[in-house]
Amino acid sequence: MKARLVDPLLRRCGIHPQHFWVLCRLFGELSDRHEMFGQLGRDRATLKAASLIYFLMMGLFGFLFAMSKPPVMAYFGMFTVLTGFLMLMVLLSETSNSLVNAVEGLVLAHQPINGATYTAAKLTHLARIVLWLGTGLNAIPAFFGLLTRGAAWFYPLLHLLTTYVLGFVIALGCCAVFGWLLRFVHPSRLRAVAQVAEVVPVLLFALNPVLRKPLAAVNWSALLPESEPARVIATGVASLLALGSLSFGIRSLSGDYLVRLSTIMRGGSGRKKERRRNSFLAGMTARWTRGGPPARAAYDYLARMMWRDSHFRRQMIPVIPMVFGMALPALQNWHISPFDSGFSPYHLIPHVFGTILFFLSTYLHYGGDFKAVWVFSIVPAVVFERFALGILGMVWTTWVLIPHLALTAILVFIWPLHNALLFCAYSLSFATAYLALMLRRVEGVPFSTQPVTSSNAFLMPLMLLGGLTMAAIVWLQHLVIFRSPPLVLGATVALAGAAVYLMPRTGRALAESMRFQLSTLAAESGKIYQEIEA
Repeated sequence: MKARLVDPLLRRCGIHPQHFWVLCRLFGELSDRHEMFGQLGRDRATLKAASLIYFLMMGLFGFLFAMSKPPVMAYFGMFTVLTGFLMLMVLLSETSNSLVNAVEGLVLAHQPINGATYTAAKLTHLARIVLWLGTGLNAIPAFFGLLTRGAAWFYPLLHLLTTYVLGFVIALGCCAVFGWLLRFVHPSRLRAVAQVAEVVPVLLFALNPVLRKPLAAVNWSALLPESEPARVIATGVASLLALGSLSFGIRSLSGDYLVRLSTIMRGGSGRKKERRRNSFLAGMTARWTRGGPPARAAYDYLARMMWRDSHFRRQMIPVIPMVFGMALPALQNWHISPFDSGFSPYHLIPHVFGTILFFLSTYLHYGGDFKAVWVFSIVPAVVFERFALGILGMVWTTWVLIPHLALTAILVFIWPLHNALLFCAYSLSFATAYLALMLRRVEGVPFSTQPVTSSNAFLMPLMLLGGLTMAAIVWLQHLVIFRSPPLVLGATVALAGAAVYLMPRTGRALAESMRFQLSTLAAESGKIYQEIEA
């Protein structure tokens, strides 16, 4: 009955109803078989768990906010903006992941399925995300809104209805954005452009302190017509243009999408030439780690895969604006030294590196080419300890050492020489200790496991706990350690000693996890054969 009611609407949109329902069942079956873990809307257990986490967190926030008795419009506006921002980040990422990483589309490309039918079935999981996350974000705050000043008895219904409408409008807008990209961007470059589109909301949020003053200085009312009829006409024209852009973008998802999908999947990071490996850094890493050729191979492997793997880039690119937002106070107050009596934003610098390494260790295990892990099964087991040293050396050289050398070259011209060198040594030691702890979270060969949405759904509690721990350390640095240069020197020596002690043990633990993963895969592959007795 439900299909009969929806089928006429599907036909009006150029969607073949029978093919649409068959594809929906196919994608549901693939999700049940754990073959589509990279999409939040199809991993029901993870989606429910994430919604529950938001349900508890936003319920507590809504209660505290409502107890302050704010005006109902301020309460409503706060949750509308917060819901819209979170929905935009999730839905934009999910839309991009569905359209530019559609592996199953390569199998279906030769079938008589039009692009509108395939994309409509592929994006049905966005509706599930809107319903679950919208409920988790606003179910409790909608009822606590009755405690605000001026709230009517029907406020919870209005609050939830606005949430769902806003979520579906954002979902349609995300589809329209990628429809425009499909229309005007070459398929081979679509992956790179899509990853840039994903990071735009986070980048605007990170730049909010910088953009706030220039935007506030603009007289927006002067840009509008003075007469009331002219304002109505301008509003109507702007609404028609927005609806036209939305309609054009969504309609662009049809057509020859499946024909172009092969080129989209082969598209890389957008570079015209293959990235050359840095032989000097690879050789230096192999020498100081004493890992030899396996360490050099690990350096080249990570250096290439970090640029090539689309899943890793898609997860790490949004981290850049967030880290930039953490480091922005230090850039704005560059002259304030951590050795001064007042608080210096430079106290955050070591923990900025710790945040980067946390996300790096979270996403390093997953990759889009995880089925190629069998290549490592032919490598002798004794090699993996030196291979793990190469991984540690590559991450330390690229993500810790080189940035600290650049930071030292800048600070020596701003602060006294001894202060700049001591602070950079302290930060380098702290970041190295972070590295030794964080890489223990990598459970297996890098880029060798199927991407799963659960890797993102439960990051919020870890981030909150890590943020509280870092805040306590920053407070300790400001009030105790940086009050005296000898104390800073002693802390630097202690951190350096801890890093030297932990790094080899982290390498051995990483090698052991890689061997365990490969042995598990070998045992599972042996189960497909069964001996037949005569």
